[in-house]
Amino acid sequence: MFKKIFFKKTETKHIKALDILLSELLINELPNYKKTLDISTFDGIGIGPKINGIAISRRFDSKVFKESNFEKLQSFDLEGISIWNRNLKKYVTIKLGFHLSSLSIIYTNHPNLLRNELDLNKVKKSKLIKTQIE
Repeated sequence: MFKKIFFKKTETKHIKALDILLSELLINELPNYKKTLDISTFDGIGIGPKINGIAISRRFDSKVFKESNFEKLQSFDLEGISIWNRNLKKYVTIKLGFHLSSLSIIYTNHPNLLRNELDLNKVKKSKLIKTQIE
């Protein structure tokens, strides 16, 4: 019963902050990522059993999107980002999904516990592995 009182659910503001942090961390590897954040609006997150993680939705103004004229807006999965796990007391690697060069999914088995288990302020990159999605 006491555990429910102290349970902190993952919220939109935490994922939004992580999104911005990742865009700054990956500015050299994914320059379009920061650009898509600048021309889009964070719409919200979705958490559910069929998602297998936390889905992130963004809203693009069609006029601004067309004017930006990115040469390549890509869809891919990215591995090589690590976040501090408070319970394990070590960094754990997470897998991220990108669509239109912006973060669209954080793959995790326990999306509601993401905030409790991981310190979203302690993020680092190692060898990045990018898998294109057709």
